[in-house]
Amino acid sequence: MDKTVPASSITGTCRLCLNFGELRRSHIIPNALFKRIMQRDAGKGIRFDDSTESVVEQTSKSWWEYLLCDGCEQRIGLLDKYALETLRSAHKGGTPRSDGVLIANLDYARLKRFFTSLLWRAAISTLPEFDKAKLSDSYTEELRKSLLSNLPLQPKQFACRIEVLYDPTPASQGGFSRDDLGQFIASPQARVRSGGVSFLFLLDGYFVEILAPDAPHREWRRLGMLKDEPKLYVPARNIFDVPEIKHLLVAGYGKHAEGWTC
Repeated sequence: MDKTVPASSITGTCRLCLNFGELRRSHIIPNALFKRIMQRDAGKGIRFDDSTESVVEQTSKSWWEYLLCDGCEQRIGLLDKYALETLRSAHKGGTPRSDGVLIANLDYARLKRFFTSLLWRAAISTLPEFDKAKLSDSYTEELRKSLLSNLPLQPKQFACRIEVLYDPTPASQGGFSRDDLGQFIASPQARVRSGGVSFLFLLDGYFVEILAPDAPHREWRRLGMLKDEPKLYVPARNIFDVPEIKHLLVAGYGKHAEGWTC
């Protein structure tokens, strides 16, 4: 087995500023989420999908590529830090209830740019885990320019809806706790909708939907839409009411029950 540790950097063109230089390992999903899972589970997480050709397996991979120069990596890292601290503080100290949570003192510009960066990173990634999160070149460039200029897109442009997940199943019957839900990381999924597509992410117990290229009026009125306001009410969502998540969980459980593990 080749135990060579990959280099921490290589040279190439930064995908954000487009300058040539040394590139860093850039995580498509914030690395802090992977670190927490690895710390809890002896350095490995559980990977599974709905493919009929894959198994349930332990992995230490954290979905990174050489994409950004050091300056741009730090720029994105600050957005990751703000977003995760904001989302975690909103429901700190317990299990999400069916009435949702409130995010106060919200910095719209930073949170919007975080979600913009999340979709942009997924769209430019060559990793197979992000094959379903692809955008046209013009939309990808629109997101890049927004990130590079530090100017957030308008609320309805690539609108973001946030919901906090909960499992109504009692713990005594095998229900997922708040901590359990925070351990879930999944490849983004695409959902075709009238007038566009939306991309679905799981982040620290939240379900995030980013609508491309914009939000129609009927969607904009729903709770949990990120607006340029200092507060955001985030409604709760039964994890089994999200078809894409339910499908993945059922597929993973079926593989485990049938011995598709390694």
